[in-house]
Amino acid sequence: GVSIGPTRVLQGPQDRSTASVAALSVGLDPFASLRRWKPVAVVKLRGVRVDLQRNPDGAYWVPGPAGTDPPPRLDLNIQLLDPAQVKVSPAQLDVRLAGRAAVHLDQSWTDAKVQMTLPDHGKVALRLKGGWRQPQLDAQARIEKLQLRSLQGLLPDQQPIGLQGQLAGDLRLGWTAGKAHCKGGLSLAGFALTSSALPAPLRNDQWQLTCRGDRLQLPRSTWVYGPYTALLQG
Repeated sequence: GVSIGPTRVLQGPQDRSTASVAALSVGLDPFASLRRWKPVAVVKLRGVRVDLQRNPDGAYWVPGPAGTDPPPRLDLNIQLLDPAQVKVSPAQLDVRLAGRAAVHLDQSWTDAKVQMTLPDHGKVALRLKGGWRQPQLDAQARIEKLQLRSLQGLLPDQQPIGLQGQLAGDLRLGWTAGKAHCKGGLSLAGFALTSSALPAPLRNDQWQLTCRGDRLQLPRSTWVYGPYTALLQG
């Protein structure tokens, strides 16, 4: 195959985000290529660093124009040899990404497994399967002790918002033939939302959501806003 040393992706015309790779190698998997009757390229990345900067429109990364030619008859197996370091600068958020992905270009299909670790703020394990030519998605997420305050910087900064709470759960979402389906649930503990536009915080000690098939269920939970208390279920 071919190996490339340190490489950088500079700022684009519509964003200020950058990326770098310490080493990249591309090779051909002969056995997989014979089995699938098309080339299967193995792409290995080491020392990936991404610095995301939000532009005035709120976008972090703006790709260039897409070509009109059909995609090549080619499969890509992409592997991160060590965790990628992703920095979302305006949100003061640092994320470590580990995982792999298989991309079938001619079939407009991908299958990826990714683990996101926010140091001291939780973990999210994702398994994504889906196609973009005919929208289809099967997503599985396992969330462990995700602290909402670590994500508040991702919200639009026109009206600063403070978030507190811990999110956990095991949820599977799908979209096939124009229909949605899901399985599992989420739980949120110690939630609080504050904003200069709100005279008092909005609070909830324990909130849950469960999902099965095409039905969502919200067990009764108590929400408090200043002197007001509301019970929500459905």
